[in-house]
Amino acid sequence: MKILLLFVMIFFCVHGHGDQIKDWTFLVFVNANNNLDAQSAVDINKMEKSGSSEKINVVVQWGSLTTGKSQRLYIEQDADENNITSPVIEDLGYVDMGQVQSLSDFIQWAVRHYPARHYFIDVWGHGTGWRWENEQMHLADISFDAVSGHIITTKELGQAMDQAAQVMGHTVDIYGSDACLMASLEVATQMRHAVDYFVGSEEAEPAEGWPYDAFLKAWNTLPSATPANVAKTLTRVYAESSQQELTFSAYDLSQVQATGPLGAVQILSEALLQLSSLDKLKALQAMQQTQRFSSKDFGDLLDFTYRLEDQKIQSSLLDQALASVQLSLQDYVIANHTTAALARAHGVSIWMPDKATWLQYKNTYESLEFNKMTGWAQALEFLNK
Repeated sequence: MKILLLFVMIFFCVHGHGDQIKDWTFLVFVNANNNLDAQSAVDINKMEKSGSSEKINVVVQWGSLTTGKSQRLYIEQDADENNITSPVIEDLGYVDMGQVQSLSDFIQWAVRHYPARHYFIDVWGHGTGWRWENEQMHLADISFDAVSGHIITTKELGQAMDQAAQVMGHTVDIYGSDACLMASLEVATQMRHAVDYFVGSEEAEPAEGWPYDAFLKAWNTLPSATPANVAKTLTRVYAESSQQELTFSAYDLSQVQATGPLGAVQILSEALLQLSSLDKLKALQAMQQTQRFSSKDFGDLLDFTYRLEDQKIQSSLLDQALASVQLSLQDYVIANHTTAALARAHGVSIWMPDKATWLQYKNTYESLEFNKMTGWAQALEFLNK
């Protein structure tokens, strides 16, 4: 009996239970119930190169199309690059990783079993921005589960972060999408009350995703692992990890308010609504010239302001709006990386659809928090008339 009790005490201590509170818990929700399954094993093996440490718990929920089940792992260091050796703490059988409740359940479990002073939530999988659909694969939003056909919507993602903050007793320190096309104002605004810092990519990510080995190594050596420093470190390490064309940025979500980018975009929306017919055509031309990404729906917000300036539209209200957007993004974007082909990407995308796409998705867009705060849908409707 004493031996059994000793074993239980050691298990809890090693795996972060009880009174042992680490600085960070890194939660990675790996949805590989799709064609990314092979890459998921590669990335978890990369996590194992560093594993959890005295400072950081690394916990994963791994939904695998190959095994047909979801497992919760506590990531431990090993030297085996070909096999995942970290202990399976829970085997859940098949879990629909496209259901937001699955994400919320994982967060609650991780906070209960691996308490920490700070939390970084990473949703790994397919991403398409706030709604863009890939018709060939039937993708939308984030965390596509090919077994169920379900996805986690932008609204649901925001709700999951709200619930996470309640469970943690404070705002989520960092939220990140290891997924394509997620670094947009629409997505970030949906979680602005629940998350301190946001990391993601405006563009589609390379297949290998984040460099978890290099990131965890750098994270563990930070003399001051504040949320801002961790977000900046990931941006830097991600930029150094690949020779492919990519973008990556980090946001300070405390700036997403009426006096920050939301207020600035609201002023921009109002200014666009006041344009004459001739100037509206110039604004449309500026929008068409704006830096776009794999989804042509999305354009870089700061680049849009520069393209509008190039049009030399005579409007003091528009001039004020452009200056306001540019100034607000200086504090909002705390780190940004782009490569040569995407040099006009400054870290923040915004929806800029053509008329047909606007008409198809306007009702959903109008219900987003970003639109409620900025009236951007009114500007889009005006420009697409």
